[in-house]
Amino acid sequence: MRKLIAAFGLALALGATGAPAATAAPTPPANPSPSASTPATSPVSHSPSVTPSSTPQPSSSSRAEVPVSPGPSRPSKRLAPTKRQELKRLLEQRSGADCEIPENISGNIVGCFRDAPYERVASRAPGATMPNCPAPEASDAIHWTRTYSCSHVKKIGTFAQVQPTKFLGTASSNYAWEEWLDPKSARAWKRTVYYQNLYVTGELVPDLLTTTLSIGCTTGGCGTPAPVTFAAKKGIVQTHTHFMESPGSGVAYPNPQTKIEIAYPGAKITGLDKYLGPPTGVRCDSLTDVTRSKKPGCVYHWYTPVYEVDYNGPMPTIAQNILFGQLGLRSHAGFPGNSTTPGGQPLVRGPARYTYKGVDKEFSRWSREVSCPGSLIKPPGQSCDEYPFASTWNGAHWVGADEWTCRFVPIPEQDYQAIDIQDFTDNNRVWRNPDGKTVETTGAGLQGSFWVAVKNAPSTPPSFNQCQKHM
Repeated sequence: MRKLIAAFGLALALGATGAPAATAAPTPPANPSPSASTPATSPVSHSPSVTPSSTPQPSSSSRAEVPVSPGPSRPSKRLAPTKRQELKRLLEQRSGADCEIPENISGNIVGCFRDAPYERVASRAPGATMPNCPAPEASDAIHWTRTYSCSHVKKIGTFAQVQPTKFLGTASSNYAWEEWLDPKSARAWKRTVYYQNLYVTGELVPDLLTTTLSIGCTTGGCGTPAPVTFAAKKGIVQTHTHFMESPGSGVAYPNPQTKIEIAYPGAKITGLDKYLGPPTGVRCDSLTDVTRSKKPGCVYHWYTPVYEVDYNGPMPTIAQNILFGQLGLRSHAGFPGNSTTPGGQPLVRGPARYTYKGVDKEFSRWSREVSCPGSLIKPPGQSCDEYPFASTWNGAHWVGADEWTCRFVPIPEQDYQAIDIQDFTDNNRVWRNPDGKTVETTGAGLQGSFWVAVKNAPSTPPSFNQCQKHM
């Protein structure tokens, strides 16, 4: 496990033909439905001190963990309907939210929590800071790329005493998490959780208000890291980092989530979501034909990666050809769309080799022999560039004559792009699609899909001569 974690940390610092067997498909993050089953146990490193280089390292003064103690058990008592209504009105007047008062309580305090727009507040102590997550302010919204995700939320709770009935105070806290996946060297990832109490008012005692954050996986298994409990220390950001891994060698969809529990002695708390956000949709595999390293890795399968080309970058002529193909051809292949032009469908990565009508050859050759046949006379120092890429099921061999474009470009640009695309498919763990029709097990689209975006591009496609007359 130590070797695994070391490899994973290094990978973060630097950045099977056929449909594989997989575990049961999880529910999409847009409509989460966490499973009640207990995650399978696997080797896990539980470290409160290791933090990624991009995240400030918390000092010992910024941590305020306290032991988890259920306290003495008390017999449950039933609240009269009139008492419940009285408590409900009192809390709702203070919170502005609908509060549910339970029929039975074992203590003498009730608390009602609600989500509120997140507000990033500087820490009152040196060390950790809340992550600068670009997620929308909406509650539990997730920002993610193919290998990174983050989310944040603010929760406000109001508390009242039952007998005699009186308002006790209000507590407000920020919560966040960040997660980093390793796409190229290990079936592993890490998640850092953040907690920052903003204020505790009235008769509430800050040190008695605790938050317990734990991580589990709804499917696939990722181990059961021990939970961490924080006391409310006004303004101080407290963090904890968990390392997890997906055991085995098959395709797995662990779907990690951060569970939240807030406690105050003698209090029955309602209105608190069980999880901070939906499951993130992690997919781990050990397929050997995905990356050049042939090593295992994990990505967010719900996020379709985007291959970016700069119009003013090292491949300007290729960028022009891509832009013409996306805006000038009727299919708009690989184009995500914008305010003026509708998008097409993502490109789909093909296999390394493919047998067609009894003939087996390198997959890319099928399309290159159509867009740039050997009989085509090329200008000195130049080569054919085709779009959509010959390595995809959208290439010239598999689509109509008016759905692809070819242009002569400098050979150095072609050499640069060859490495650039390989880096992209490695870093995003883009699966190969064996037949152009295989759908991701989870229903997230065609296996091996990706978008292509041209940065700093003009609004109209450029004009140039095609390699050959084919439209």
